[in-house]
Amino acid sequence: GSFKDQYGAYAILPGIDPASIQVDADIKANSYLIGFDYKQYFLSASNTLDGGLYFLIGFGFNLTKRKTSFDYGNYDGSNYVFEPTSGIASQSTFKYFSMKGGQGYDIDVVEYVKLYIEGNARFTALKIGMSEAVEINIPTVIGASLGIRFQL
Repeated sequence: GSFKDQYGAYAILPGIDPASIQVDADIKANSYLIGFDYKQYFLSASNTLDGGLYFLIGFGFNLTKRKTSFDYGNYDGSNYVFEPTSGIASQSTFKYFSMKGGQGYDIDVVEYVKLYIEGNARFTALKIGMSEAVEINIPTVIGASLGIRFQL
Protein backbone atom coordinates (compact mmCIF):
# COMPACT_ATOMS: atom_id res chain seq x y z
CA GLY A 1 0.00 0.00 0.00
CA SER A 2 0.95 3.63 0.03
CA PHE A 3 0.38 6.58 2.32
CA LYS A 4 1.61 10.11 2.94
CA ASP A 5 3.29 11.52 6.04
CA GLN A 6 5.27 14.56 7.18
CA TYR A 7 8.63 14.65 8.96
CA GLY A 8 10.61 17.42 10.62
CA ALA A 9 14.03 18.11 9.07
CA TYR A 10 16.73 20.28 10.62
CA ALA A 11 19.44 22.45 9.05
CA ILE A 12 22.86 20.76 8.98
CA LEU A 13 24.71 24.06 9.53
CA PRO A 14 23.99 27.12 11.67
CA GLY A 15 22.84 30.10 9.64
CA ILE A 16 20.66 28.13 7.20
CA ASP A 17 17.26 29.73 7.17
CA PRO A 18 14.84 28.33 8.17
CA ALA A 19 16.48 26.17 10.84
CA SER A 20 13.77 23.49 10.51
CA ILE A 21 11.19 22.54 7.89
CA GLN A 22 8.37 20.05 7.42
CA VAL A 23 9.04 17.59 4.60
CA ASP A 24 6.23 15.74 2.81
CA ALA A 25 6.86 12.04 2.28
CA ASP A 26 5.17 9.60 -0.09
CA ILE A 27 5.64 6.10 1.34
CA LYS A 28 5.06 2.87 -0.59
CA ALA A 29 5.30 -0.47 1.22
CA ASN A 30 5.02 -4.11 0.17
CA SER A 31 4.73 -6.86 2.78
CA TYR A 32 5.28 -10.59 2.44
CA LEU A 33 4.32 -13.26 4.98
CA ILE A 34 5.10 -16.93 5.35
CA GLY A 35 2.99 -18.30 8.16
CA PHE A 36 1.77 -21.44 9.86
CA ASP A 37 -1.58 -21.73 11.61
CA TYR A 38 -2.98 -24.33 13.99
CA LYS A 39 -6.74 -24.71 14.26
CA GLN A 40 -8.45 -26.38 17.27
CA TYR A 41 -12.15 -27.18 17.07
CA PHE A 42 -14.20 -26.42 20.17
CA LEU A 43 -16.86 -28.52 21.89
CA SER A 44 -19.14 -30.22 19.34
CA ALA A 45 -16.68 -31.05 16.57
CA SER A 46 -15.52 -34.53 17.40
CA ASN A 47 -14.82 -35.01 13.71
CA THR A 48 -13.09 -31.99 12.11
CA LEU A 49 -14.71 -32.84 8.77
CA ASP A 50 -18.09 -31.87 10.29
CA GLY A 51 -16.99 -28.26 10.84
CA GLY A 52 -17.93 -26.04 13.75
CA LEU A 53 -16.46 -23.35 16.01
CA TYR A 54 -12.66 -23.23 16.17
CA PHE A 55 -9.84 -21.22 17.67
CA LEU A 56 -6.60 -20.64 15.83
CA ILE A 57 -3.09 -19.61 16.68
CA GLY A 58 -0.24 -19.05 14.30
CA PHE A 59 3.18 -17.59 13.73
CA GLY A 60 4.91 -16.20 10.70
CA PHE A 61 7.96 -14.53 9.26
CA ASN A 62 7.23 -11.11 7.74
CA LEU A 63 9.29 -9.08 5.30
CA THR A 64 8.28 -5.48 4.55
CA LYS A 65 10.04 -3.37 1.93
CA ARG A 66 9.42 0.36 2.15
CA LYS A 67 10.39 3.06 -0.35
CA THR A 68 10.01 6.73 0.60
CA SER A 69 10.28 9.76 -1.66
CA PHE A 70 10.61 13.22 -0.11
CA ASP A 71 9.33 16.60 -1.28
CA TYR A 72 11.35 19.49 0.22
CA GLY A 73 9.19 22.11 -1.51
CA ASN A 74 11.21 25.26 -2.29
CA TYR A 75 14.12 24.30 0.00
CA ASP A 76 17.41 22.60 -0.93
CA GLY A 77 17.17 19.09 0.53
CA SER A 78 20.96 18.78 0.83
CA ASN A 79 20.90 21.47 3.59
CA TYR A 80 18.59 19.45 5.87
CA VAL A 81 18.72 16.16 7.76
CA PHE A 82 16.17 14.12 9.71
CA GLU A 83 16.57 13.21 13.38
CA PRO A 84 18.85 10.13 13.63
CA THR A 85 16.21 8.28 15.68
CA SER A 86 13.40 8.85 13.19
CA GLY A 87 14.20 5.71 11.16
CA ILE A 88 13.60 7.60 7.92
CA ALA A 89 15.42 6.31 4.85
CA SER A 90 14.62 6.36 1.15
CA GLN A 91 14.58 2.53 1.15
CA SER A 92 14.15 0.23 4.12
CA THR A 93 13.60 -3.48 4.71
CA PHE A 94 12.04 -4.72 7.94
CA LYS A 95 12.11 -8.35 9.05
CA TYR A 96 10.11 -9.62 11.97
CA PHE A 97 8.31 -12.62 13.42
CA SER A 98 4.62 -12.28 14.15
CA MET A 99 2.01 -14.18 16.14
CA LYS A 100 -1.66 -14.57 15.35
CA GLY A 101 -4.76 -15.49 17.30
CA GLY A 102 -8.34 -15.77 16.17
CA GLN A 103 -11.61 -17.56 16.02
CA GLY A 104 -13.79 -18.91 13.24
CA TYR A 105 -16.71 -21.06 12.28
CA ASP A 106 -17.02 -23.37 9.31
CA ILE A 107 -19.90 -25.39 7.84
CA ASP A 108 -19.76 -28.36 5.48
CA VAL A 109 -21.19 -27.54 2.07
CA VAL A 110 -20.32 -30.86 0.45
CA GLU A 111 -17.65 -33.42 1.31
CA TYR A 112 -14.24 -31.69 1.62
CA VAL A 113 -15.69 -28.23 0.91
CA LYS A 114 -16.48 -25.79 3.74
CA LEU A 115 -17.93 -22.31 3.99
CA TYR A 116 -16.14 -20.34 6.71
CA ILE A 117 -16.04 -17.02 8.53
CA GLU A 118 -12.98 -16.08 10.53
CA GLY A 119 -11.57 -13.17 12.51
CA ASN A 120 -8.00 -12.76 13.73
CA ALA A 121 -5.33 -10.39 14.96
CA ARG A 122 -1.62 -10.57 14.03
CA PHE A 123 0.99 -8.69 16.06
CA THR A 124 4.76 -8.29 16.04
CA ALA A 125 6.54 -10.78 18.28
CA LEU A 126 10.22 -10.14 17.50
CA LYS A 127 11.94 -7.56 15.29
CA ILE A 128 15.09 -8.79 13.57
CA GLY A 129 18.12 -6.60 12.85
CA MET A 130 16.46 -3.31 13.73
CA SER A 131 18.52 -0.86 15.74
CA GLU A 132 17.03 0.04 19.12
CA ALA A 133 17.85 3.69 18.33
CA VAL A 134 15.41 3.56 15.42
CA GLU A 135 11.81 3.36 16.53
CA ILE A 136 9.70 1.58 13.93
CA ASN A 137 6.05 1.07 14.75
CA ILE A 138 4.69 -2.09 13.13
CA PRO A 139 0.95 -2.05 13.81
CA THR A 140 -1.25 -4.94 14.88
CA VAL A 141 -3.23 -6.19 11.89
CA ILE A 142 -6.86 -7.17 12.46
CA GLY A 143 -8.55 -9.20 9.75
CA ALA A 144 -11.84 -10.84 8.89
CA SER A 145 -12.43 -13.45 6.20
CA LEU A 146 -15.41 -15.09 4.59
CA GLY A 147 -14.78 -17.79 2.04
CA ILE A 148 -14.75 -21.35 0.82
CA ARG A 149 -12.08 -23.80 1.95
CA PHE A 150 -11.22 -26.99 0.08
CA GLN A 151 -9.81 -29.78 2.26
CA LEU A 152 -7.09 -31.97 0.81
